[in-house]
Amino acid sequence: MHRALIALLAASLYAIPAIAAPVVVWFESDLPEEKYLRRAESAVGGDAIHLSHVELAFPPQPYTDADDDRLEAVRAEVIEAVAIWDQFDVEFGIATSLEVVLAKIDVARDRRNLEEIVDALLVQGAAVSRAFPLTEFREGDAAEPFRATVPGARVNRPWLVAMALTPDRNFTRSDLVDGGPWPDFKELREQLNGLPPGYLDVSKLPRGAIVVVDGRVVDRSERETELRPGTHFLHVIRNDVVSGRQRLEIEAGLSAEVPMLVDVAMVGAANAALVAGSTGGFPDSVKTSLDAIDDYHSGDLHVAALDGGRLVIQPYSGEFVRPKKRVVTVLGTGEIGGGIVMSPLFDGSDGDTISAPAAHGGLGLEIGIFNGVILGGFDLAFTPGNTVTHGNRDETENVSTSVLPQAWGGIGVYVLRPSEARATLLIAGTYGWNGPAHKALGGRLTLGVPIDEGGTWFRLTVGGSTANKSMWDTGNDETPMHTLFFRLGFGTRF
Repeated sequence: MHRALIALLAASLYAIPAIAAPVVVWFESDLPEEKYLRRAESAVGGDAIHLSHVELAFPPQPYTDADDDRLEAVRAEVIEAVAIWDQFDVEFGIATSLEVVLAKIDVARDRRNLEEIVDALLVQGAAVSRAFPLTEFREGDAAEPFRATVPGARVNRPWLVAMALTPDRNFTRSDLVDGGPWPDFKELREQLNGLPPGYLDVSKLPRGAIVVVDGRVVDRSERETELRPGTHFLHVIRNDVVSGRQRLEIEAGLSAEVPMLVDVAMVGAANAALVAGSTGGFPDSVKTSLDAIDDYHSGDLHVAALDGGRLVIQPYSGEFVRPKKRVVTVLGTGEIGGGIVMSPLFDGSDGDTISAPAAHGGLGLEIGIFNGVILGGFDLAFTPGNTVTHGNRDETENVSTSVLPQAWGGIGVYVLRPSEARATLLIAGTYGWNGPAHKALGGRLTLGVPIDEGGTWFRLTVGGSTANKSMWDTGNDETPMHTLFFRLGFGTRF
């Protein structure tokens, strides 16, 4: 019974879907400092998967059933081509149909995949050879998709690619559906055998990446690998995942570097677009790579950039998104610091003004509408060693206190609004009651420095208030009270 219960509980736990971690793609050459990673995680709401330029340049594109379906479509076209081969005037249609299905193949995972691709190319090349007389093939527009250029000649591209992909294969007449095109094939093979090889530089690929060219793993100990001129399939294996699929064109006698799907210049352009407020103004190569990353990872995708130390991060959906500006901002604030209270109201002043050092703190609320702000709060000044004596509520005895409460409200303007994670600046005028007996005009200047992306600022506030008369004064009597303060604290956006 207990075992059955435990099994049931375990099954129910496994049935609960895991929450996919959010993904942050940084438009930087490498991941930034740890503090920026933590800020980004605060903005996206939890631990995140952080990706940088390497993942953009070689995005994860795992081998799936869809790849098998594409290869199956190639096999089906080859079978159809063989079935109708002897019909009249079908060669151009066969070549075109095979071109459509072969164009969708972007990865050769292993030698078996490669052989199926090559078999289709051999049939396509035979169809091209029969479809076009020599002069028409070299000059005609209809033959353009099936031509390739090598030093000194225009040649049958499907055959060129087939030979480039399998340089060691012993081709026979039976590989070409029928023997008619065989002399042309042999002539091309001899022509290509006389060309120098090309080279692929693999030295700048990511460390730890397994490089696969034409279904074979490349020896990374060698800087360059030798390849026949023509088209080749390349991908890398990173973290056991097929990544960075692409086709390469290798030219005779030349060395080529593995092209990154997204180069440094494209990352810079995406960075600039994001900082300017757009998640849609990215180069096409960046969007293609982001789409591949989004397909692979199940968590929400975000893009991030640094602008002079300021973090800019936005969700990415593949469409143009301009961040919505907050119309209303609401901040709760808490600050503490010190200052001075100047008044002849202090005991023992004999009518002279006493400047009393004070500890000063307060809680407040700021409601911003665009750049305008309504604010209010409650401050407390504590003047140790200096007291004010006044009657209690019932006027039955005197009370001496060094704790001076200050309730206030006001209006102001945000020079820099707290609508995003950047520095803020507030200038405000206030009016309030300064205990125990003054109605005071005041003002304050507050600078906020963001400490996370969730809407929290470290604040520095300078302010003060002034009242020339006490509520206890009568006639021409004046007992002023003036305050100055400097406080440090925090503001949090709701």
